[in-house]
Amino acid sequence: MAQFNIGDKVITVDNNIHGTIVKVIPERRGRQLYTVAFPEGISDILEVNLKADYDESDPFERCKSGIYGSYSEYSKRNTTFKIKHSNNSTISSLKASKTLFRAYQFKPLLKFLNSPNRRELLEL
Repeated sequence: MAQFNIGDKVITVDNNIHGTIVKVIPERRGRQLYTVAFPEGISDILEVNLKADYDESDPFERCKSGIYGSYSEYSKRNTTFKIKHSNNSTISSLKASKTLFRAYQFKPLLKFLNSPNRRELLEL
């Protein structure tokens, strides 16, 4: 089954060239092929040589793409996102409160990040 659809933005794995899926060629012999439009022209590329093109710095894009990473990565990106997308009073209060981000504060998130299936049982 095809991982990408027509119109999806992709990057080539080997040389990081950005392109857009133009056509999904039917799978043959277990190999998925796509016709991709690059700035320098159109070519057919195997699925294993492509990866999704998304903004890795945006935590919402990472969640939509199913890329969660580790707890330390989450902590760094979350703190950076909060500082970049807040007003000055929030930043000064964050520094003034001497807030320490501890693992026990994020137990459900840690369970989710450490689970191999990315599933969690919620008790209500």
